[in-house]
Amino acid sequence: MRWLSILLLLAISAPALAQDGGGTLSGTARAKVKPDCGKDRLAVAWVFQSTAGSWTATVGGSASLAGTAVVAGNSGKNWNLAFDAMSKTSFDQALAAWATDLCETPVTLSQPSSITHFNLKLNKRRTRAKLTMFATGHGTTIAGAGTGKLKTILRGPWQDAP
Repeated sequence: MRWLSILLLLAISAPALAQDGGGTLSGTARAKVKPDCGKDRLAVAWVFQSTAGSWTATVGGSASLAGTAVVAGNSGKNWNLAFDAMSKTSFDQALAAWATDLCETPVTLSQPSSITHFNLKLNKRRTRAKLTMFATGHGTTIAGAGTGKLKTILRGPWQDAP
């Protein structure tokens, strides 16, 4: 019975263990703020690292983000990502700052942003990764309320942890 429990534990843990690794992912983040603020595109690079169900990323060489990574499916190559509380707050502050630049007036988020899609996929050989994130935020300015959308797609080489 003990061996059965150990095998079951290993079988459940195998997908999580398969996600250890990292890479430098780069691409673009695109923001659109309505009404009347326009849109913008920004080159972004994340040094992404994943270990045992969690991830960290250094963004632009300084800002640090972190969260959880949950395997989606049986292949171990697709992960659903989520921010931890502190990183989510930092992310929302960055969105408000970007919207402030676009609107040329201070923007305050009226509620935390909602991330509708945030995942990382590896190719079949596990040598390339693609991170995608879509987020929506609602904010206010002295001119009124508005909505902002963010689309981020990053790609780069991937190396599994030894």
